[in-house]
Amino acid sequence: DAVLDAPVREIQIVFTAEAAPFGEGFVVLDANGVVVSPSLITSPDSLTWSLVFEEPLAGGTIGVRWTVQAPDAHPISGSFSFEVTAPVKTDDGPDLRIEPSTDVPGSGSPTTRSPQTLDDFLAVEAPMAALSDLVAAAARFLAIAGMVLGVGAVVFRATALGENKGDRRSVLFWIRRGALTIFIGAGFELLSAVGKNGGSWTAIVNLDEWAKILDSSLGIAILMRLVGGGLMMVGSTTRSDRLPASKLLIGGVSLILVSFSFDGHTVTEGARWLHAVVNVVHVSAAVIWGGGVLMLANIVWRRSRRGEPAKVAEMAIRFSGIAGLALAVAGLAGTALTIIVLDEVSEIWSTGWGRVLIAKMAAVGIGAAIGAYNHFAIVPLLSATPTDVENQRLRSTISVEAAAILVVIVLTGILVGANSN
Repeated sequence: DAVLDAPVREIQIVFTAEAAPFGEGFVVLDANGVVVSPSLITSPDSLTWSLVFEEPLAGGTIGVRWTVQAPDAHPISGSFSFEVTAPVKTDDGPDLRIEPSTDVPGSGSPTTRSPQTLDDFLAVEAPMAALSDLVAAAARFLAIAGMVLGVGAVVFRATALGENKGDRRSVLFWIRRGALTIFIGAGFELLSAVGKNGGSWTAIVNLDEWAKILDSSLGIAILMRLVGGGLMMVGSTTRSDRLPASKLLIGGVSLILVSFSFDGHTVTEGARWLHAVVNVVHVSAAVIWGGGVLMLANIVWRRSRRGEPAKVAEMAIRFSGIAGLALAVAGLAGTALTIIVLDEVSEIWSTGWGRVLIAKMAAVGIGAAIGAYNHFAIVPLLSATPTDVENQRLRSTISVEAAAILVVIVLTGILVGANSN
């Protein structure tokens, strides 16, 4: 929004972390409403990018739009404008032309396109980018939901589940479905990343675009989820109601949990190793709590539908202690992650990312409050004198807690893919 009285030959854009132009890169709307590309784009450190123009910009309001990749390979875009009151130079003054360079996306001779308004130029996002963002968001939701469901079910089965064959088969069913959901979500996330990086869905047939994504931390994270989901599916393939301690299953679970340390804010904020360790702890604890609640709700409702005696007191007691510990660890690790990601406390309520975080914390708080009620009120009654009334109360409260967890999953997907400013 600056007002300048001299023609502008060079624009510098400074990022707070390393950035790499991709797609359309850096483009400018001149005072005549024509989109032009810089003649030369350079950067000494991938933080400060200099855009040099063969013909200096002048004669009115200038718009600037940029699209770059963050260090985690997630795309980021933005725009701004400024005004130049000096008229366009028309005399035979000094020759300011330079040799064009095409080493960087967005470099080269000015590209003339159909004239457009400044507002449209600054506001419009490419259709491919919008669709890719939608696909990526849906894919992240599937991957996170599958992780909570599948990995949480594995831990629940190993720590809290009883010997009822029907229950064991039901949990095994959800382990497989969770693993498949992770695999599908990761697959779509990878396709979306390749397509958006290439600027078109046709990029998914370009091996160079695949190589670029797979060589990034985002690609590594997605690939780990793909392989982890596949290993879980193979490791949980058994006709027995008992799940063997499969190395494939354990390996798949480990890959999935660690994968979230290779994308999102783990790569861009704070000390990498510290953020990664805290993130793994947070994700693991949250999955144990969330997946366990979903499995307990599944068993309670399964027995109710079949008209079987509830008899979940022992299972609820075992899981209650595990859930309380997991929730406490997840809360502490989540607080540490927030401190690492945000520069100032005010960003919690002044940024979109912070407001989504508040919504997530509210959903977690609701689930935690219900879990505490179950632990201190319902479970002791079930342990002492289990009745149909108490079983019904547990079924109702555990269902609300499960619903809160589904909300947390959706909000987590938004946080993983969102900017923190």
